[in-house]
Formats: sequence, C-alpha cells, structure tokens
Amino acid sequence: MNISLFSTLLKTEYNNIKYQASTEDIFAIFNKLFFTTYKNVTSFFTSIVVDVFLDLKIIKYSSAGHPRQYAIIDNEVHNLDTTQFMTSVLREEYQPISKIIEYKNNYKLILFTDGLFELENKKSKN
Repeated sequence: MNISLFSTLLKTEYNNIKYQASTEDIFAIFNKLFFTTYKNVTSFFTSIVVDVFLDLKIIKYSSAGHPRQYAIIDNEVHNLDTTQFMTSVLREEYQPISKIIEYKNNYKLILFTDGLFELENKKSKN
C-alpha cells in the first residue's frame, strides 16, 4: 500500500474513533483494526495522542513507538516517552497505557513527526 493511501486510511479510522475512545484506548482500537480488518496491510506506524484537560490542569498522553516528545511545564522539561509498541506490529493482545502530567500555570507541548529524523540538507545524502 502506498504511503498516501495508508495515511488516508489512518486519518479516516482516527476520525471515526477519536471522540469515542480514551487516549490509551485509541491505540488498542487501531491495533485490533489492523490485526483483523487490515491484516493484509504490512505497514506499521508510530504515533502519539495527547489530550489536554484545561479544567483539571493535566496532560494525558499515550505514545505507540513514536519518538520522544516534550512538554515544558512551569519552566521544567518533561519527556513524553513511548508507552507501548508501534501499532499494527501483529500483536493481537495490546495493553493500552497512558501517562498523566499535572501542571499549575503554563505549559508548552513540543510535538513533531517521526519524519523529522529523515530530513536532509543539500550537502548530505545520509
């Protein structure tokens, strides 16, 4: 499956479940979909889902094989580490995990795609 079709498939499935599932359950649902419905798709993906609850002053996240992301909370850097395996790596059982970070006043999220590591400059082909 080409990358454009795969991306469209992911976006469509995510839009179908994003308001019906908790942060960690999104990956369990994705994994089940790919293990059953899309079992012939040989691609896998990394991702992170972050929910910010302004009223509770918490950030809840779940990350499936995605590179470490960051939160700056009250001037302190926090690592948003991977909490589980990449999605659709042919594991029928998938244990959803999320983490919660509290904040008092200010926060900034530094989120980026895993494609960041594939960037090249004009002089380098590596």
